[in-house]
Amino acid sequence: MIDIRGLYQHLAGRAIAAGAEIRVRHTVDKVLREGERIVGVTYKNHVSERREVHADVTIDASGFSRHIGVRSDMGEAFHRYGFGAEYDLYAPHYPQDTVYLIMGSAFAPQGYAWVFPRGNGRVRIGVGVIHPDCDNDARPYLNSIMQMPQLKEKLRGASPVEYHTGLFPAVRPVDRFCRDGLMLAGDSGGQGSTLVGEGIRFAMYAGQMAGDVAADAVKSGDTSGTFLNRFDRQWRTRFGRDMEISYLINKHIAAYTDEQWDGAFDLLKRLTASQIAQAVRCDYSASLFMGILARNPMLVATGGKKFLDVLLERINKPSLAVAEGSKQVS
Repeated sequence: MIDIRGLYQHLAGRAIAAGAEIRVRHTVDKVLREGERIVGVTYKNHVSERREVHADVTIDASGFSRHIGVRSDMGEAFHRYGFGAEYDLYAPHYPQDTVYLIMGSAFAPQGYAWVFPRGNGRVRIGVGVIHPDCDNDARPYLNSIMQMPQLKEKLRGASPVEYHTGLFPAVRPVDRFCRDGLMLAGDSGGQGSTLVGEGIRFAMYAGQMAGDVAADAVKSGDTSGTFLNRFDRQWRTRFGRDMEISYLINKHIAAYTDEQWDGAFDLLKRLTASQIAQAVRCDYSASLFMGILARNPMLVATGGKKFLDVLLERINKPSLAVAEGSKQVS
């Protein structure tokens, strides 16, 4: 677990030290075009004055809202998404080496809940549900989780310090990440892992890749979609297959009943800690899935092997790449 506000401020400090200018409380409202090229944006600043900024390359890193991508015909708004709510608690009696993942209709229908310590007496308690797979509001479940008998003593004397809500795209990556003068990086391109709704780590990877390609494009004087598509190809080569597998798993388990989750936990109990960690961080391999099958031979009898075979097929296919234009090929 990370201190997200602290992380943002740390990254902001590094960016400013490198020469960047950060404008806070500015909201993009329109995209500037010259023909088919994106050349910047208009925005409202912190006192609602409308201004514009021109750029050789614009990178949409606006997350789920994908303000620029939608306005630039780079795909529609996301229609399947995780809705999460979270308390950041000060919990002086909570053991800092204990993590809970909670599934089931009573606490997180079509999703999961979590209790994650993050040091110095701080604990994150949250719940995420997937819309439109269900129409439940995640927020009311927070207090139910805090009242669980298993947590009562550990949360003795605890109280919220912060309250967070957020949205995460629970979809495949968008068809294309780049066009003339524009790149989509992070959640705006659907580049996070839908397995557990992990976006920050993958957004940082994508941001580094996109920044490198954008810098090369500006130096070369070529900011066309053809040049910027280097980012698209690099990302899909490194992450495309794993994100596809994460999406397939997410679609499979999001519809689990309570009884199916009971069976899934029986399966997880037979895995090693390293196998669970490898799966959660989306580091998929044929040896991982074969190891899961070896430790759970009953999967063959229950039909689970068929689903594992689908995942193995994805593992053994070449990584997704970008062909000419916006078409993707395997």
